Amino acid sequence: MHRLLKPTGTLWLHCDQTASHYLKIALDHLFGVRNFCNEIMWKKLSSPKPQATFFGVQKDVILVYAKDASQTKFHKIYRAHDEKSLKSYRYDDNDGRGPYRTSALSNKTSLGGFGKMRTWEWRGATARWIYSFEKMEALWADRRIHTSRNGLHRKKDYLNESPGIVCSDIWTDNEVNPIQRKEQLYPTQKPLALLERVINAATDEGDIVLDPFCGCGTTIVAAHKLNRKWIGIDISPFVVDIIETQRFGGMKLNTDGIPKDMESAKKLAREKPFHFEAWAVTRVPGLAANDVRSGDRGIDGRGMLVTKPAGATSNVVLAQVKGGRFQLSHLRDFLWVLEREKALFGVFITLEPVTSAQAKSEMARLGEVTVGASVYPRVQSWSIQDYFAGHLPQLPPMKDPYTGKPLRTVLPLGTEFLSLRRIIEMFAVQNAYTKCCENSGWGSSYNSLENMLSSLQFRQLATCTCTKQPDQRNWD
Repeated sequence: MHRLLKPTGTLWLHCDQTASHYLKIALDHLFGVRNFCNEIMWKKLSSPKPQATFFGVQKDVILVYAKDASQTKFHKIYRAHDEKSLKSYRYDDNDGRGPYRTSALSNKTSLGGFGKMRTWEWRGATARWIYSFEKMEALWADRRIHTSRNGLHRKKDYLNESPGIVCSDIWTDNEVNPIQRKEQLYPTQKPLALLERVINAATDEGDIVLDPFCGCGTTIVAAHKLNRKWIGIDISPFVVDIIETQRFGGMKLNTDGIPKDMESAKKLAREKPFHFEAWAVTRVPGLAANDVRSGDRGIDGRGMLVTKPAGATSNVVLAQVKGGRFQLSHLRDFLWVLEREKALFGVFITLEPVTSAQAKSEMARLGEVTVGASVYPRVQSWSIQDYFAGHLPQLPPMKDPYTGKPLRTVLPLGTEFLSLRRIIEMFAVQNAYTKCCENSGWGSSYNSLENMLSSLQFRQLATCTCTKQPDQRNWD
């Protein structure tokens, strides 16, 4: 990062109290002690956890380093006046300038550079003045000096000229309050206002903002909103889905390192099999990749249903990924894993569709599971080819693997055509009808998404008196 920064650039590193002191030593070495700018304390929790053994932790640390402190770009940040601040503007000369408060023109301390300031007399008062004689006279001529009854001179600071309260290195104000858990898309998600403050302080419009651990993309959303150029990097393919579909409203972004077609998927599987496994698992909404690469016990991905079906002992969904040629032994191993883990559902993910009749028979042997009004295969094969065709596995509603909340469905990337099931999931259609032709009667309305997606029942609820054979009717 030090090498990439411009001479005017800064590094902002967010961490907690367990690592901040170690990281500061490392950054002092990399950037130089003289280029240390700030250690910001951000109040990340509204209240401490009552079960804490010692004092409850409410803060995180943001370390700020400049590439070159003598050239670095920095803008003061102001926050809105609060009630306490407004009360300090208690003077008003009724001259049309409005209320004002006063601030010191002199300094009594001898600490630091103040001890070198010269003491001199001005308009009947002798003090160590902060401003020059010429500046003091200009303030006096403009009636910007308040003189108290005992002859003390102080500067008038008018409310209508104040940009707000200048931010210090302690951020506890409501403008950067931590994001509510129910609004999180990602476990480490920061409030947008926090990143906007950082970007406004360190950059101008048109500057480049880089977040090499971008998570769900709050930094790049803030940068985009503030008309900065931006680059985001993350190890998880899942976050690209979140950023494109939920943070940027489906706007197509330039992405590198993520397969966009079968050829690039095969290349990733061949050259970086572990990365391919993680990417393939996260193509299924609700599944998260296994953090363990070796010794994963046959589990490459895992997810949870929103609700556990009646009579079920589990609501766990497991996935296994195979990037090479399909082998029946691999599928059998996965079926054994499902039984061992007592998982409710399993998804066997391959590059290309499994066509083996014996494989289909092996999967059918584990039966089906009823969830609500719908019936799902307990184990199914699903391929990356299916993904690029816009098809997803048949699974009940899933939890978001990172927040534990019901999943917000995302659009499969790289596809122009979507399956009917996927479109319904996206727009949460609750009622639908079927029709073959002008002679057909409307089918029953579906009062739930689960009922509608039961494809075996879907066409049976509509009737038609035309002469077409049932398998030739085109239901809309």
